[in-house]
Amino acid sequence: MLRVRRIEQFGFPILQVAGNLDLTTFGKLLTEVVHLLEKRPRTLGLDLSQVTLADASAVSLVATAAEWMAEHGGKLRLLDSSPAFEEAVRKNGPLLRPHSHLEVYHQVA
Repeated sequence: MLRVRRIEQFGFPILQVAGNLDLTTFGKLLTEVVHLLEKRPRTLGLDLSQVTLADASAVSLVATAAEWMAEHGGKLRLLDSSPAFEEAVRKNGPLLRPHSHLEVYHQVA
């Protein structure tokens, strides 16, 4: 199960994600990201600190969201991540690193 909560903090929207973020659930986060992109924020934050399981689709989604933000003149900020997401990055790192459009505020893999 995946839970996505949208908050406003630091002057920009932040999506707090909890639960399993994998091929079967990432559509829920994708829907939220697309909805926010329609509003064209300059910055979008992701808090993945409560993700309990992640796979290559989770890493790919973060990389793609960073590209979408850059295409619209914005930045995606990864504010925090869980050990599960960090392990997915280690296993699928080329999908995310190096990624010039992603601002990481927490050391990931």
